[in-house]
Amino acid sequence: PFSGPCSVDTDLPWKRSVICFNLQQKSFWCVGTRPCARSKRRRFINVVQRQAANVRERKRMFSLNEAFDKLRRKVPTFAYEKRLSRIETLRLAIVYISFMTDLLENT
Repeated sequence: PFSGPCSVDTDLPWKRSVICFNLQQKSFWCVGTRPCARSKRRRFINVVQRQAANVRERKRMFSLNEAFDKLRRKVPTFAYEKRLSRIETLRLAIVYISFMTDLLENT
């Protein structure tokens, strides 16, 4: 939606803002004109900071996926079953832990 260095986003009446991009600094900023905004405040977002946040998020998701894979290996399933989703893994782990707890308490 950039027609030049700046663009006006008017998709929705409450979402009017001016978006500018600076190629030298690799950054962009928005000047909001929404009625609920306190004032015409400029928010400066650095592209390098955004990229760093993306890297952190990818690392976080990788770590989370590794943890779910470890949990899937610990919870007993049938070999022919498809890979369990996250919610299925958590639910099965809850049932399995409850079963093992009952088994230990009754012996």
